[in-house]
Amino acid sequence: MTRVYAADYPAEVAGLVWLNVEHPAQWTRTAEGRDQYAQILKLSRIGPWLARVGLVRLSNYSPADQDLPPHAAAAFKAWVDTTRFMTINRAEFQAQLASAAQAQDAGTLGALPLFVLTATDHGYPPESAGITEAQWLTMQTELAALSTNSVHQIVDGAMHGSLQVKEQDAQVSSAALGQVIEAVRRSKPLTQ
Repeated sequence: MTRVYAADYPAEVAGLVWLNVEHPAQWTRTAEGRDQYAQILKLSRIGPWLARVGLVRLSNYSPADQDLPPHAAAAFKAWVDTTRFMTINRAEFQAQLASAAQAQDAGTLGALPLFVLTATDHGYPPESAGITEAQWLTMQTELAALSTNSVHQIVDGAMHGSLQVKEQDAQVSSAALGQVIEAVRRSKPLTQ
């Protein structure tokens, strides 16, 4: 949705850093994407009910992230096991296709500084990982092409969430933020 915000309020956005963000066609371009969307949609519909009776917590559906400090991991785990979280997650996922259409309609970003970081491990089954990861990389490259002033960096071995919580990957994310801030301050193009 940052793409939509940037289109609607260009004077309010100086630059963007996207950490392994969703492509507008992620759920619609391929048969695998459509199948994955249907599966997640089904799970999102029953998630609040499963949380309400404690099955989300008991099944350890979202295990504590070992890359976070223990107190932060415990707090996050407590949150994702709640009915409220699952209800929010359901609403967000049910709006995915409409949100994707809005993002697609937002157009390009002109020369707005854009840094796209791409993870390479999304936990896909081994039999489909190669094809699915290649499709993800193609879509991430397309996102980077939305600006004429962009950098696309692939973070080998990173997972979607690790760009925020795993120290080594989060340092890459912080560096990307710093580069965009510096480019904006100096009114210079981004460089990798």
